[in-house]
Amino acid sequence: MNSVCLATYNGAKYIKDQLDSILSQIASDDEVIISDDGSVDATIDIICSLNDDRIKIFHNDGRHGFNYNFENALKNAKGDYIFMSDQDDVWFSNKYNVMLSYLKENDVVHHNSELTNGEMVSLGKDLYEMCDNRCGFWHNLKKTTYYGSHMAFNSKLLQYALPLPKTTEIGHDVWLGFVGTMMGKVLFIDEKLMCYRRHEGAFCALFKSDRPLYIKIWKRIITFFYEVKFIIQHLHLIIKKK
Repeated sequence: MNSVCLATYNGAKYIKDQLDSILSQIASDDEVIISDDGSVDATIDIICSLNDDRIKIFHNDGRHGFNYNFENALKNAKGDYIFMSDQDDVWFSNKYNVMLSYLKENDVVHHNSELTNGEMVSLGKDLYEMCDNRCGFWHNLKKTTYYGSHMAFNSKLLQYALPLPKTTEIGHDVWLGFVGTMMGKVLFIDEKLMCYRRHEGAFCALFKSDRPLYIKIWKRIITFFYEVKFIIQHLHLIIKKK
């Protein structure tokens, strides 16, 4: 059994498209773990209307926010491999099987995607072209190139990754990518396996951040602190893996 972890919040506009694309290709004994962060639109009603026993809805009653909502989903996942998903994209029909084939020999797999607008019209670019996504500790400290919606990983990593660092400066996907690098094997593949919908309400921005420089520097200091702390705590295992 494998799990798809999906965090929702007021996602009624696109959630059916995404779930249809996922449910059409995962196995009959797989699960879709949905953590909802208190949606006040029709998100939950739309999900329930699909009437699929593979969907399991959990309400995030703890601290709210994107990271904590995803952490709630991850804590409730029971699968051997875990796919992460946003609420507004659309998977290509081969994503599930392609990712599983790579996960046989890797602990984290990150794929490319086709960028589209809200109406699913291609923007003529892909994610890797825009963000230079690739492995590397220093590369990803300088600029985050792990995107959770493009990732699947071996659930064994959760014993090291959870609980997530208690800071909003480190995304759940960045942390999982880092933990995978330290404790396993990470692979970036160039295959485009979904439409990455860029629209006005999208949580993640691809273009240059307008955050002040001191905030950007502080974010990297915080990230580096937690990463070094992790390395010190697990140094004996990291050395053994190497």
